Amino acid sequence: MIERCPRCGWEMEKKGKFCPRCGQALAEDAVRAVPQTYHPQYPYPERPKQTYSMVGFGLALGGLIIWLLTIPGLIFGILGLKQEPAGRSYAKAAIWISSVLIALPILVILAALIVAMVAANYYA
Repeated sequence: MIERCPRCGWEMEKKGKFCPRCGQALAEDAVRAVPQTYHPQYPYPERPKQTYSMVGFGLALGGLIIWLLTIPGLIFGILGLKQEPAGRSYAKAAIWISSVLIALPILVILAALIVAMVAANYYA
């Protein structure tokens, strides 16, 4: 137990009969015990949830391999953008990737149709 000298206030273990700092004689009743301070433990704050945003981002990346995953990726990205402020960057990335992967095949098909129509009129 940590105790304090009544003369100089030096904190020490109660072992000797004199204060090691000032030499004051320490009687049994003259030494006061120093109260132990208690520091409460605070729990860590919970991390904000990013479920929709992360799922949308994963599905959008999966859409690079399997095109049908881009549509749920877009939906989850929009849900994540509206409901999860902490996951906005993942949600925006999911929306952009899904939108590009959805629009790209449509643009390629339209370009192929235009080329086919021009070629048909050219050779007719």
